[in-house]
Amino acid sequence: MLQSREFLLNMLSYLEGLREKEKPYGQYRYGENTTKTYWSSAYVALLRSLFGELITLSYDEKDQWRNYLLDGQDEKTGLFIEPSMKKNDLTSNIHPISLINWHGSTFVNGAIHTLGGIPKYPITAISNLKEKGKMTEFLQKLPWENPWLAGNYTYDLGCLMGVDYQITGDIHNLDAMDEFFTWHEKYQNSENGFWDPNKTNNLASILYGGYHSLMVYWMFDKPIPYYEQMIKTAINVFNLSKKSIGCCQDMDILDTAISLSRQHNTMENEVRIMANKLLPDLENLINSDGGICSQRLTSMSDFGWKNHMVNSGESALTSTYFTTFSLSLIEEIFEIGLQDLGFHHMDSYCHGTRPKNLL
Repeated sequence: MLQSREFLLNMLSYLEGLREKEKPYGQYRYGENTTKTYWSSAYVALLRSLFGELITLSYDEKDQWRNYLLDGQDEKTGLFIEPSMKKNDLTSNIHPISLINWHGSTFVNGAIHTLGGIPKYPITAISNLKEKGKMTEFLQKLPWENPWLAGNYTYDLGCLMGVDYQITGDIHNLDAMDEFFTWHEKYQNSENGFWDPNKTNNLASILYGGYHSLMVYWMFDKPIPYYEQMIKTAINVFNLSKKSIGCCQDMDILDTAISLSRQHNTMENEVRIMANKLLPDLENLINSDGGICSQRLTSMSDFGWKNHMVNSGESALTSTYFTTFSLSLIEEIFEIGLQDLGFHHMDSYCHGTRPKNLL
């Protein structure tokens, strides 16, 4: 069984090893041989917020961290653009830089929220989607031949539209999100609970993409049709391998199953059985340095970005955040030794949002 104090202290030591000590507080690298990024800094803020550990910061430290992130916002688009990201730094052409800018921005927005701030500029990158009919058109044209990739867009869009609404109070944001949910209701699959308009029948991709839209439902506190089918799909995807798949995929499976089960008081036994099977694999990913790796035999990167890449078996901020979040979910349904940490889940437009009745 994990020991909460040892787990926390080791992880904080790992995170401190990634901090740029000579710079104002809050600037972090992704790994030992990488340079600082806003996205890395956001992961650390989200992790420390999950532990409720940000309260240990001095006013100056929190102020420096928040200002560092705020300074990364592009006034023209409202996105957080990584100065170190260049096209030839990507090892994959699946995710264009435009999507990576959207996705990274959602994590930075969440981190700024945990640090008590709000972005300085409206998110004009999504302004055109506030026009009537544009949201439906955008969703229809997403790459649904890859439901997982399409889900990255739906999640990013929900996050950015929500944060922009916090900044501007523009009622057109909510009108656009009404279109978002209307489209999702039209194309929701009643058998698996998720979205596969191109009928790929790739259950894992459907779940990983669909979970991202599910988070948007939680962000905007919308009722969720076919929630039991979603839980069954998550369990079925786990049963395809019966082991940890690594990083965000494990979180997608666990958060879908555990949060929906607890939100709607259903299928508790089936979800507990799955989580109990997955737990030893997750514990095995915890490294001696206090961080967590994605898989022992594969390298880890964010969207194929070289500056967010580590070798196989090395700790990575991505897997450390997602796996810690997964462990916090399992702790909710049975004790695994981390109950003393009292995980702090937040209500915001970013990754890690929870159903309102579970906060």
